[in-house]
Amino acid sequence: TIDEYEKTVLAIDDMTSKIKKYNLSPLEQIMYAYDLTRERIYNEESSEESFTVSRDLSSVLFSDKIVCVGYAVIFEKILSNLGIKNMMCSFRWDDVEIGHRRNIVYVKDDKYNIDGVYYFDPTWDSKKDVDNMDYLNSYRYFGIPKEEIDKNKNMFGRDVTLLNYFQNANEIFECIVNHDNFDSLRQAKMNLFNKISNFIDGKQLFSLFETLPKSEMYSSSISDSRLKEIKKDLERYKELFFGSEITTLTKLKAFYNVRKVEYYEEPQKYSFDVATFENVTFDYKEETFEEKLMRRIFEGESDYDKFADYFKEMELEKDINRVKSLQKH
Repeated sequence: TIDEYEKTVLAIDDMTSKIKKYNLSPLEQIMYAYDLTRERIYNEESSEESFTVSRDLSSVLFSDKIVCVGYAVIFEKILSNLGIKNMMCSFRWDDVEIGHRRNIVYVKDDKYNIDGVYYFDPTWDSKKDVDNMDYLNSYRYFGIPKEEIDKNKNMFGRDVTLLNYFQNANEIFECIVNHDNFDSLRQAKMNLFNKISNFIDGKQLFSLFETLPKSEMYSSSISDSRLKEIKKDLERYKELFFGSEITTLTKLKAFYNVRKVEYYEEPQKYSFDVATFENVTFDYKEETFEEKLMRRIFEGESDYDKFADYFKEMELEKDINRVKSLQKH
């Protein structure tokens, strides 16, 4: 109904304005939106209820029912309202019928020198029960690069929304190098590339003219300059998807800035002390003590060590006390 629609728009606007209130960078805005999304407890509808109760935006905002689609759609709407490019992706596992939904986000943040596409899963980082507040210090599935997702298909599943995107990319590259007119490519593959270019740049990479097959009545030849343009875009998309990961140190710095404003907003809900920053985790891999020790030996100083030095320089405890004092007044 119109009333439900208005109520839904106002609810998303309220969450968005809460984030916009502060001078946060794009990565920090994403983190705040992530926290607002995952505070609901996973709860499927009963067999007597419609499946939309746990998936529809209006329903999940105003009821206690929510599954992965519900988390993903809330996160998508908040980020879209913030002007951050994102879309929902469906995942499947080969050995099970059930699927999963998470979000893929184009993170462009000059403050942290980030320009890339990453996966976010507010469902797997969501609140587990009424008494569980540890979830607010867990960002295990926040900003995971595609390469990690692809390497761990048993855990994450296969992204069927962007299925075989970069396998097709290699085929396209070969066609461009050979000055082929793309006759060997099905239009469905072109549509997949257009989906990516719309997502990143808001444009069609291939026009209808370029995707039509060659015939006696119609020739789909493409100029050398246009081929170079397409190749340049494809290479950039590949770099955005397979660029560098967001380091733990970067996430920790962003977390500090976000938690500070969250504490201003709701001090009873969001903890803000030294223990909070010592216990926050961004690693989805459950490592044993021996594995962590070996990684430390071979990799040297960790991001957490660097963060400890960073906080030492900025006098963490003193800053926390200053923030708490300001919040009281």
